[in-house]
Amino acid sequence: MNVLVQQYQQRVLTPEEPVDYSNIVMQSYPPQALQQEPFIGFKVLCTDTQAFTYNPGDRIRYIDANLGFLRGKGVIIRETNKNKPDGFWVISLPVPRSQVNTALNNLFDVLASFEQYFGIVRDGLFEINVSGRCHVTEVERCFSSLSIPQRYMSNLIPSNNMLCSMGHIQRINDNFMCLRTRWDLSRSNTPQAHFEDLTVLSQLIASMYH
Repeated sequence: MNVLVQQYQQRVLTPEEPVDYSNIVMQSYPPQALQQEPFIGFKVLCTDTQAFTYNPGDRIRYIDANLGFLRGKGVIIRETNKNKPDGFWVISLPVPRSQVNTALNNLFDVLASFEQYFGIVRDGLFEINVSGRCHVTEVERCFSSLSIPQRYMSNLIPSNNMLCSMGHIQRINDNFMCLRTRWDLSRSNTPQAHFEDLTVLSQLIASMYH
């Protein structure tokens, strides 16, 4: 397992702490994997139902000491910012499109453990991050081939980004970009429904990278 990932898994990360996703991916996969298929990662917003019954510092130390269930799951935990003092992001690290099912199984295992051990539950807000080959001159062509059914589009949290109302485009370099989108899936709040929605949406978004 990636040593860098294990370092990030030993404690809850602070809101602003940088995570070197590019380095993690490059250490975990051969160069040709990056050329062959898009990479997909997820972030799940959670609420600590017991946050205000403990001293915040003690609560974090307790969670830090009991994160063994993250081992081998490709998942890290981050505190949310001060706007949500009782929140955590559960983040699955980027995997090739062909491994999304395994990544989601691992993610939902972690979410189940988080709820069982700490009373920390899913809010229904999910971020889907999909990176792939898209030269700076091809952005419009990529987006023109993106097609998402209306029943999902009604769950999209639009961005105030001028370039892309669907989400945020993050350039990795001239040849690769990442699209970050957020979805409110709280209407169907079962793990099975969320699993299926994330599977479908991530594959639809990934298909825009040719």
